[in-house]
Amino acid sequence: MKLEIVSGEKAGQTFDFAPDCEVTIGREDSCAICLVDRKVSRRHARLMTTAGGVSLEDLGSANGLRVNGQRGYRFILRDGDVITVGDTPIRVGGLSPVPASGISAPRVRIDDSTRTVVLYSMPSDEANLLGSRVPPEVAEEVRAENRYLRTIGEISRVLAAPHAAQQTLEAVLAVLREALKADTACVLSGDAKGGDWDVRAMAASAGSGAPVQVSRTIVQQALDEGVAIIARDPLTDGRFQGSQSIIVEGVSSALCSPIRVGETLRAVLLLDRRRRSDVFMERDLRLTATVANLLGLLLEKEQAESEARERERLAVIGEVVANLAHHAKNIIASLRFGLATLKLSVSRGQTEKLPQYVAMLDTQQARLSDLVLNMLSYSKDRTPMRQQVRLADLIEDVVAPFKSRLAETGVTIANTCEPADLQVWAEEAALHRVFLNLVVNALDALQANTGREKSLRVTACREDQHRVAIRFRDTGCGIPRDEITRIFEVFYSTKGAKGTGLGLAVVKKVVAEHGGTVSVDSEVGAWTEFTILLPEHAPDAAGAAT
Repeated sequence: MKLEIVSGEKAGQTFDFAPDCEVTIGREDSCAICLVDRKVSRRHARLMTTAGGVSLEDLGSANGLRVNGQRGYRFILRDGDVITVGDTPIRVGGLSPVPASGISAPRVRIDDSTRTVVLYSMPSDEANLLGSRVPPEVAEEVRAENRYLRTIGEISRVLAAPHAAQQTLEAVLAVLREALKADTACVLSGDAKGGDWDVRAMAASAGSGAPVQVSRTIVQQALDEGVAIIARDPLTDGRFQGSQSIIVEGVSSALCSPIRVGETLRAVLLLDRRRRSDVFMERDLRLTATVANLLGLLLEKEQAESEARERERLAVIGEVVANLAHHAKNIIASLRFGLATLKLSVSRGQTEKLPQYVAMLDTQQARLSDLVLNMLSYSKDRTPMRQQVRLADLIEDVVAPFKSRLAETGVTIANTCEPADLQVWAEEAALHRVFLNLVVNALDALQANTGREKSLRVTACREDQHRVAIRFRDTGCGIPRDEITRIFEVFYSTKGAKGTGLGLAVVKKVVAEHGGTVSVDSEVGAWTEFTILLPEHAPDAAGAAT
C-alpha cells in the first residue's frame, strides 16, 4: 500500500506500508503519517486491513474525513481514492482491486450539514450471517449493527407514539441506555456559549439513591469541537486533563453528541459508564449520533408547535380585544344611560326609583369588572404562584355574597368540603376567579328554571391519592349536547348578547395552568355539573444535575 501527500507543506512525500500494517494519521509524532496541518487532530484517522479490504476509520477527529470529496466516518478504500484529512489530500495506491461481484451497494456517507453518521457498505457475502465464509470478527460487527438497527426501530416506534415531548424523550433515553448498557443517559438543554445547561430528561441505573449527576466537562468539549465525541478513558484522555468533575463522578467512558434544533445547537445527548472496565466503541457513538439527530427533529417539532401556539394565542388576543371593545361599549352605554337617568331623577326630586337605578349601575359596573378581569386572565400566559389553599375557606368566600342576595328569589346555595381541612396546590386568587365564573354561570342558568327547585351545590372531596375534585351542580336549564363540546371555546357563549364567551375559556386555561382538568356533564331542562380536578399537594422536588 502506497500513500502520497498530494498538496500542502509535505506535498510529494510518499509512504510505503505492508498490506497488513496499521497506519495512523494525525499531528502527533507517534503517528505513522505525521502532518503539519492545524485542521488535523492529534490522532485523526487510522487505516487497517479487514476482511473486506483496507478500511479507513475516523478516530473522533474535530473536522472529520473525506474520501473523493465525500464526508464519512468509515470507508473501504479502493486504488486511486483521495483521502482528505483537514486540508491535506492523500492519494491511495498499490491496493488490490475489490471484486465487483461482492459489492452490495454504494457507500453511504455523512451529510455535511447534519454530520449524520451512517454505515458504510461491505461485501454481500460477508453480510450474510448464514454463509460459511463470514469471519468471526465480521459476524460480530454485523450482529452489533443488527442490534442497533433494532434499537433504532424501537426508538422510531416511541417517537411515532402520540405522547408529549417530555414523555417521549424519557422513553427514548430508557431504550438507548438499555441498548448501550450505560449507567446514565440524559438530554441537557441550554446555551452552548454560556455553558449553562439543565437536565431536560434522564434515564439512570436502577437502585441509585441520590440524584444522578453528569459531567459538564465532556459536554463542553463536544460543543467546543462541534462534533460527537467518544471518551474511552476520560481520566487519562488529554482533552479532559484537570477536570475535577470527571474525577469526582468516576466517569470511565462517555459518549456525547450535540443535538441541533433547527440551525442552533440547543441540546446535548450524553451517555456514560462509571467505574467500569468495559468502554464504549465507535459503533456506540454512531448509534448515539443517529439518535441525537432523531431527538433534534423531535425538539424542533416541539419548538414549532410552541411557536404555533404562541401565534394562535396572539391572534386570539387580537380577536379578544375586538370583541371586548364591543362588549365594553355596550356596558359603558348602559352605565351612561343609568347615570343620566339617576341625575335627572335627583334633579327633579324623584327619589322613589333611586334604589332601582343604583342597582342597575351596580350590575353594569360588575359586568365591566368581570370583563376586564377575564380579559387579563385569558391574555396572560403565566405560571401560577402556588401554595397550599384550604378549599372550605375559598369556596365559602366565593359563594357567601350570593347566599343572602338570592335568598328572596328562591335560589338556595349549599357548599360542603370533606374533609373540612382539604387543601389543593394552587394560586388562591386565580382559583377564586375560576370558582366565581362557575358560580355566576350557574346562577344565570337558574334564571331559566321555572317551576322547579332552584339550587346550586358546590362540593369538594378527594378523587384519588393525588387529586381533589371540586363540583358545581345547578338545577338550571342545562346545556344541549351539540353545544357542550364547544362551551370552553373562547367567545362561544350560550347566553346570547349577555355573554362575552370568555368566562369558561378562562376557567379551562387557569385550571390547565395548575396541572388540572375541567369537564362538564348536563341534561337539558334538568341540571349541569362542572367537575374540576386539581393536585392536592406540591410535586416532590427533583434533584438537579451539576
